[in-house]
Amino acid sequence: IGLGAQFKFGVEIGKDAGWENLEREYHAIFISIGLGTTQPLSIPGEQLKGVMDALSFIEKIKTRKFSSIKTSATTVVIGAGNTAIDAVTQAKRLGAPKVILAYRRSQAEMSAYNYEYELAKGDGVEFLWNVAPKRILGKTKVEAIEFMRTKPEGKGRQAKLKTIPGSKFKISCDRVILALGQTKQRSVLERVRNLQLDSSGCIVVHPKTLQSTNPLYFAGG
Repeated sequence: IGLGAQFKFGVEIGKDAGWENLEREYHAIFISIGLGTTQPLSIPGEQLKGVMDALSFIEKIKTRKFSSIKTSATTVVIGAGNTAIDAVTQAKRLGAPKVILAYRRSQAEMSAYNYEYELAKGDGVEFLWNVAPKRILGKTKVEAIEFMRTKPEGKGRQAKLKTIPGSKFKISCDRVILALGQTKQRSVLERVRNLQLDSSGCIVVHPKTLQSTNPLYFAGG
């Protein structure tokens, strides 16, 4: 504010203001909308009470809304990125006696920083590698989660995974936290004319200037 910047809150692009309006009013537009909602598991039982996404869980902790987070005997976090590590360490520090991180690939292929992984191990977090969740069990709330073991057909994080027949097992738990990454806001960005997106849904920009394929727009984040 001290530099002369103006802030307009409660404005939704496409509803309260269109891209065309912004283009007429400004000489340059910087897009930094971030990512969308957490990716779903798309398995049975995902709607049960006790299933939550990692960002919502962490937000409650960061904003000190501890009273809105019920105690947990066993928490299972699905994923192996930095957000997943954040979720397991916070769950452990909230007092859950048992916290498990489950990932469909191996430890070597997790995207989380190694020092965060070591921190989680130091907190007493347990790790399950090469397991894929198949369904969340319970009548009205989470009671268990069922997995199958996986094996890669190749090397690296892009290798196709196969589930191993007869490897089904379940873990009793009362909370499942999803940390599968976030969706790209492709539907919003596709409304901008001449804005090129890559195959993952990110804006293509010049590496130095951050200018997009539409000269009015710049992007980063």
